[in-house]
Amino acid sequence: MEGSQLWAFAAQFVVTLSLSIGWLIICRILRSMRVGIRVTLAYSIAGALALLGGLFSPDGPTLSGFVASLLVMAILYLRWKRSLKMQSLDARTIIGFELT
Repeated sequence: MEGSQLWAFAAQFVVTLSLSIGWLIICRILRSMRVGIRVTLAYSIAGALALLGGLFSPDGPTLSGFVASLLVMAILYLRWKRSLKMQSLDARTIIGFELT
């Protein structure tokens, strides 16, 4: 990879991650106002935004945009699993809990 390609990948990754994290922040704010957006729905929409973020780049869909989207989706998946564990811990529906 050349330097310009690496910067293009980094920019696509940051934009895609920003879209997804922005949506999750909005969901957190709405949840505090008692709007019923569940964790799984919020992360599903964030994953869809991650896929769309890779498709809508100035040069059109690129391989680096697709890889950036997959990387963001992997990060979101790990955060979703952790959020479900934390939600279960808060609701006292699990007996043992380990953060991995």
